[in-house]
Amino acid sequence: MMPIIIVAGGILLLLLLVVVFKLSAFFSLIIKSLVVGVALGMPAADVLVSIEGLLGLLVLDRYS
Repeated sequence: MMPIIIVAGGILLLLLLVVVFKLSAFFSLIIKSLVVGVALGMPAADVLVSIEGLLGLLVLDRYS
């Protein structure tokens, strides 16, 4: 599958989770990141490490 289609599907998934299921935007972004990362062929462990790194940067930026 083409990466642009997967990314577009991720955006639609994000909208679905937030608008239809009324899920928090924070949790929706994490779920979407997991789904898109795995769909693009990344191993699940690498996706989790990537998300963890980005969350760490956000926390450090916020509280430093």
